[in-house]
Amino acid sequence: MSTTSERFELGDRTAAHRAALWSAIYTAAGLLAGLGYRELTRNASASGGQLAIMHTHLLTLGTVMMLVVTILVTIFPLARQRTYRPFFITYHIGVILTVGMQAVIGYRELNGAADSAMLNGIAGLGHITITAAFVLFFLALLPAIRTQAPAVAPAQVAS
Repeated sequence: MSTTSERFELGDRTAAHRAALWSAIYTAAGLLAGLGYRELTRNASASGGQLAIMHTHLLTLGTVMMLVVTILVTIFPLARQRTYRPFFITYHIGVILTVGMQAVIGYRELNGAADSAMLNGIAGLGHITITAAFVLFFLALLPAIRTQAPAVAPAQVAS
């Protein structure tokens, strides 16, 4: 029979694996977005606007952030915190909504469509969702650092 600490450690590994998997997904999406931007704007007179920054948003907000989460979940018992799961779900909704709206707005810009207040508002909701997720993240991170021992000792991480 496993002890409580073994189950939490396994949960932390699962959370780390999940964050690393999402990082890989965001990497692929970011690279594809960069390729798509390059191909769509190659012969276009427009610069692509939102399409130009879509891949950097995916790589930074997706890949880099999920790699940071992977490391922190491995070192600290972050996944045990009450606000970790809501953070994880809310964050992905926010990033996907923001980047999805960048794709829609960017494609419309490329085709000469007028600016849409509705689409800009939806993109703004994506940014607000990411902000709420960051609040949840720090509400999970700070207690994990302050009140609990690391899930993995620093010497174990190095080996």
